Amino acid sequence: MYKKLALLLIPLFISNFILGQSKYYDSLVIEFGKSKINSINLFVDTVIDVRNTKPSCLGVWEKKKYVFVPVDNFLQIQKPLATEIKGMFLISPNTSTNSKYRLQIDEFDVFANEKFFSKNFTCNASVSVYSLKEDNKYYYSGTLMYETTSKSRVKKKNIGLGYEDIIDKWKINFMLDIDKIRACKANDSLCAIPNYKRFSFPIKKNLYTNLESFIGQKSWLMDGEIIFSRPETEKKFYRHAYCIRYRNDEKYESFETSVYNTQQNIRISNKMVLILKKKLFFGLNRWVESEYAKHGLEDIFLVDFSLSQSITFNQLSKKGVIAGFGIMGNVNYIYSEGALFQPYLIVQLGIKL
Repeated sequence: MYKKLALLLIPLFISNFILGQSKYYDSLVIEFGKSKINSINLFVDTVIDVRNTKPSCLGVWEKKKYVFVPVDNFLQIQKPLATEIKGMFLISPNTSTNSKYRLQIDEFDVFANEKFFSKNFTCNASVSVYSLKEDNKYYYSGTLMYETTSKSRVKKKNIGLGYEDIIDKWKINFMLDIDKIRACKANDSLCAIPNYKRFSFPIKKNLYTNLESFIGQKSWLMDGEIIFSRPETEKKFYRHAYCIRYRNDEKYESFETSVYNTQQNIRISNKMVLILKKKLFFGLNRWVESEYAKHGLEDIFLVDFSLSQSITFNQLSKKGVIAGFGIMGNVNYIYSEGALFQPYLIVQLGIKL
């Protein structure tokens, strides 16, 4: 028995005391997009990469190998990122090129999140634009910021295709935006491009504090949320929030904390956003006096899942009050009570800083 136990423990000691002294990493090398994007008639003098990472690195995350060995995974391309982006433009200026620019890569991070039977791919990027003025000097014009997302059902062995797809999507959006900047009027410095902003890097995130009240036939709920998020750059974007929930039912009250809370936001105007939320909670119950004798220790616990849809007043690129209303479907499970479905009306009030 002791020999078997020793055989099981030896790999653990080796990983901690021997392998742990070295830095282990793995790399996935992909193309900078699958499709060839035609260059636009615009000359970029220089592309500078100021990220604190390898020039060819697009992302890094940690995974466990052989169950307990931590391994850094790098997503890389064959050439430096600055070289790839400069290659999207004219090699040299020509007589029809009036606009000249310099670009600075402040951020470029590509990653994937597991979601049921598919993966959500995201490209977060920030590129500062400097334009050449009449005195032959380059001046800061603004920063193009992206939160590009896509969903793909690629197999694990073909995950590189998903990364290349999201890069292609970013490249198309980036080229269109640069072309708009070139074509915009001189007095329209931000060119009416929603994701073209003036700020210093690193990006200042918005702080959302939100209070939602849910009114049902037999109970009422209250959720408190807090979110740190990037400024909006896309019409559709996702957010993840930490949330606590208080439930007041005719038989009990519960205090719950979120295990999963994802929000899909769809901006329908400069003032209004449609929000679809999925939340999963784990909580503890406190029964009213008349119910104590009917419930055992197992009924202290509660699992709670909800889907909601709301219309929210949330001004684009402005701080201030947010408010909304909507509907929610909720299923909560207690051992002796089973699963119970209840609909609710939502009233929401919060602030964005």
